[in-house]
Amino acid sequence: MSWITFKQPHPLDGVWSQALDAVQNAQTAMDDLGADFTDEELAEAGDAVTAVLNVVWALPARNLSDSLIKLSLAGVEDSPRTDCDIGAILIEAIGLLDASVARGEKLRGIMPDLLEGVIL
Repeated sequence: MSWITFKQPHPLDGVWSQALDAVQNAQTAMDDLGADFTDEELAEAGDAVTAVLNVVWALPARNLSDSLIKLSLAGVEDSPRTDCDIGAILIEAIGLLDASVARGEKLRGIMPDLLEGVIL
């Protein structure tokens, strides 16, 4: 039996791409302030970074990779941001994992030999 898989773009691919570009641009603008920035310039740059991070955190994750990006932007590796609901991101990630397992179980029910050796 042969299978052909067609990769379909996710409807949110463009939105995610724009949001991550905006994060990069805002962080670059903050990094480019130089040594002689004013408090007002720093506050504006910080507000811009926070605004685009809030957009990314509000986007629904398309997959577990998106959840990991959200967690990384929330600073879980070093200093977690206080303005981000990390628990909500984790709950979303768990939901994605649960959906993946359910789809795998359904696929295994249809084609038991396809996932031979894979434990779900």
